[in-house]
Amino acid sequence: MNKQRYLVLGLLVAATLFAFSFSSADSSESESSDSYSKDSIQLQTTQLNANIIDLSDYKDTVVIIDFWATWCPPCVAEIPHFISLQEKYGTDIQIIGISVDKDHEALRNFIDEKKLNYPVGLFDTTMTDTFGAISGIPTTFVLDKNHRIIDKAVGFHSQSYFEGKIDPLLN
Repeated sequence: MNKQRYLVLGLLVAATLFAFSFSSADSSESESSDSYSKDSIQLQTTQLNANIIDLSDYKDTVVIIDFWATWCPPCVAEIPHFISLQEKYGTDIQIIGISVDKDHEALRNFIDEKKLNYPVGLFDTTMTDTFGAISGIPTTFVLDKNHRIIDKAVGFHSQSYFEGKIDPLLN
């Protein structure tokens, strides 16, 4: 009986910690542009349908690059924000998802089910040359119109957090 109580208590603590991690929306790590080179970055990645996403196709556009996975709860929680941001800002911004999923069928089903309105490329280890080590997901980079990294956000962040990064770049 005691083992059962400890198990239930442990599950309650774990569930509380998990819920708390979502309640403080922007408490995760963020780095400003001071940490990055002032040079424009280059990125090419392949989508599931073999089409290429090329960052150079989005000249004079603010770009958000989100490293994520279908099995990551905080990543999945951010997806509606990115869908909404893409709708709100239209062609003034471009969201690009970079999936670290190994199960491409699950990724394809997720994209269809959630009706993602932005392209999703597949992670390639060479991306660490551009972005550095991705130590956790979600990790999201905000790029200015010249494709310089101006912010790196690790962990869940609210839609208003990203609006606060995007709006000054559009003016």
